[in-house]
Amino acid sequence: MKDVSIIIPIYNVEKYVAECINSVISQTYDHSKIECIIVDDCSPDRSMDIVNEIISNYNGEMTFITQRHEANRGLSASRNTGLDIASGKFIYFIDSDDYIFDNTLALLMKAYGQYPDAEIITGNAFDEQHNYNLLKSNATKSFKNTNYLLLGENWILTAWNSLVKKELIDRRCLRFMEGIYFEDNLWNYNLLPYASKVVTIPDVTYFYRKNEGGIMLAARREKVEKCCKDYITILQNFMETLDRPAFVGKSVRSFTMLINTIDYLMSNKSQISNFNHYEMELKKIRSQIFHTMMRKKRPFLALMTLMSFHPLLNLRKARWYRHHYNIIHTFFWKPALVVDNIYNFISR
Repeated sequence: MKDVSIIIPIYNVEKYVAECINSVISQTYDHSKIECIIVDDCSPDRSMDIVNEIISNYNGEMTFITQRHEANRGLSASRNTGLDIASGKFIYFIDSDDYIFDNTLALLMKAYGQYPDAEIITGNAFDEQHNYNLLKSNATKSFKNTNYLLLGENWILTAWNSLVKKELIDRRCLRFMEGIYFEDNLWNYNLLPYASKVVTIPDVTYFYRKNEGGIMLAARREKVEKCCKDYITILQNFMETLDRPAFVGKSVRSFTMLINTIDYLMSNKSQISNFNHYEMELKKIRSQIFHTMMRKKRPFLALMTLMSFHPLLNLRKARWYRHHYNIIHTFFWKPALVVDNIYNFISR
């Protein structure tokens, strides 16, 4: 069994893909313990010609597997194809317009050696567009309670840049939901609470590049209504598992996603034909979050939820929340978590 299965979906990235594949080949970690699965999502450009040329010139011990979709099926389907093929102990996703550093796998596997019970290990990432590291941490940290990770603390809510034990993915029968945007949110929501331990290291192990021809920007320009549908689909999935592990983190993550949806819905109101339907769906979800919090004896969180997004579809308030999330997180959600934990303890 290989130690790591790297999964790279390929679609319209001829400008960046050589840098991505070469960064994998440059790994200092033992190549005989790595397999790299490259999924061609029926890319119409020269991406796969570039990939095949690089692979054909490689003479090392790393195993390369290529798989082609007969039609374009999207990022989630490509990742799922890779998961179906993967045989490594850990799964590691890379988006093909990004790259990793020479010591990325060595650093992550070293952390696993120090924390052998960890099921997810992640490093920091450098954001090219904003020219900063996405995590503000200078020490290795381990977490058994993933509430704070779902709050966005010490965690990047993406699929890439994390070593994830395949056993955990298989135990959860987890795959990416296909045909939707924002699938990384759902992946983390359904994965993090079930990991026995999560470890983050301060080292920068990933270079994140926002591709101007990427799926998210195209979605905002051309597929506004589908984005609204997908936001609500993800929120409904959140609600189905809200009572399960990491309840508080899930509740706040659901609320934050709700605020994002309100903002998006209101910002694009003129382009949405079925606005009233989406408004009603969001009101139902708001009510579910509130009543679930009350049923779980989290009154302070429930109160904060009501105070934070009332009235429901007020664009100015939704944007204020998004822009001041760090302040709200520090001075409201975290104290609410502490207060409710004390309340739960006393009321037992």
